[in-house]
Amino acid sequence: MGRTSWSEEHVRWLRENYRKLHPRDIHAAFNARFGLDRPWLAIRDAAKRRGITGCKPPSIFTAEQKDWIRANFPRHRRPEACRLFAERFGATPDAAQVMRWAKANHVRSAWDGRYRQGENRGGENWRKMVAHPNSIATRFSKGRRPDNERPMFSERVQHDSATGAPYVLIKVPLPDPHRPHLHHSWIRKALWVWREAGREIPEGHAVVHRDGDTLNCELGNLDCVPRAVLIWLNAPWAPGYAGPDANPARVRIAQIGHAIARLERTAGPLSGPAADDGDRA
Repeated sequence: MGRTSWSEEHVRWLRENYRKLHPRDIHAAFNARFGLDRPWLAIRDAAKRRGITGCKPPSIFTAEQKDWIRANFPRHRRPEACRLFAERFGATPDAAQVMRWAKANHVRSAWDGRYRQGENRGGENWRKMVAHPNSIATRFSKGRRPDNERPMFSERVQHDSATGAPYVLIKVPLPDPHRPHLHHSWIRKALWVWREAGREIPEGHAVVHRDGDTLNCELGNLDCVPRAVLIWLNAPWAPGYAGPDANPARVRIAQIGHAIARLERTAGPLSGPAADDGDRA
């Protein structure tokens, strides 16, 4: 079998019409134009060897239908627009095809995502859940409290994420700033005991434990100090923890060092043994 020849006129016709027609239409139109009977695969391979690609797929929409969608979709919502389209042009193309074509061609409908007053949101058409009768006994009814709910003023121990030190939390009847729907919150017991005794915590101050035991939240074991004192307690040069009996003196040393540093900032360097101790600190 000899090789099929392609004239310049054949190639010129393919270049002009290949991207305009569907493959089956190209096959029929080419053979009708030149009076030949060449198979589609031969026409396709000839076009491919010459860099001619991109056959246009057939469209199920006519030009009139496309113009109608562009003109009427922006004035109606999708279900209404599809119904009007079916009344005008019939059931083919169907509603799903109409909506896909509109979306692919960036034709927006009148739906803006907002329900107007009095409109049906479709809730009555939803299928309600059919529950098993045995689930009624264990169903969580309105107003019921969970069985694992802790009573007010319950306590729990939690560990600091940075230092690992334990501290006591207490459940109190104060609104939770992070969860406004709750009427209780968990706060540190040391702060609650200090405030319940009628004592304030000024801004920039913190409550510390005199004996160093963060689980001992008795009022006599608490003290309110400036937060700058915490630096003197936790600094590398600060005296180490030597037990509950010696820790109150450790807190006082930190308070004295902080007071000396504050006076030096306001009144200038001090002279005497206290200043020497502060310099060494």
